Amino acid sequence: MTERFDVFNPGDAEAAVSAAPILDQGSADPFDLTVPPQATVSLEVDQQARIPPGIGEAWVLTSTNGVPVAVERVIVSRPPTPTRGVADATGVPAPARRWVFAAGTAAQGADERVVVFDPGGAPARVSVVASGSGQAVTLRSLVVGAGARAAVDIGELDRGATVVIELTSNVPVVAEREQVPAGGAGLSNATGIAGQ
Repeated sequence: MTERFDVFNPGDAEAAVSAAPILDQGSADPFDLTVPPQATVSLEVDQQARIPPGIGEAWVLTSTNGVPVAVERVIVSRPPTPTRGVADATGVPAPARRWVFAAGTAAQGADERVVVFDPGGAPARVSVVASGSGQAVTLRSLVVGAGARAAVDIGELDRGATVVIELTSNVPVVAEREQVPAGGAGLSNATGIAGQ
């Protein structure tokens, strides 16, 4: 499995970018990137010695000189891993208290989970609600520690048909949905639609 960030600078001034990993276990220093005007610079995460293999991570990328950039994460999974495919997701400009995922499913053996990252200084009290067939059901309520991540396995909670997921939190968080079809062929990562 490979993972990289592509950082694009659409402007006319050089961008200075800090890419800070937030590891599930341990810590790692940020990476400093210089992105020339109208250019893309890639950070190959899986090639970095300070990122331990097998340890989950969230990332905060910041333009330290104020030059706007766009960020995309690309994950490629191939044998011998159990999943195969390419997933890309754009970064979000800011955390939010509400996230909505338009459609997804854990039916027919698919793997689906929502990952929540709390980048702030206070714990997040999070509620995950699934809506399908005209009915809304609270799948899980959980607390996500400050600067930590937590995953909610939708398949463990609801093996139903296609569902809309709504996530609410008392403090701003970032939420992403990961999906893998039955058999492991295909891979999807997408941040939700941020609400108020």
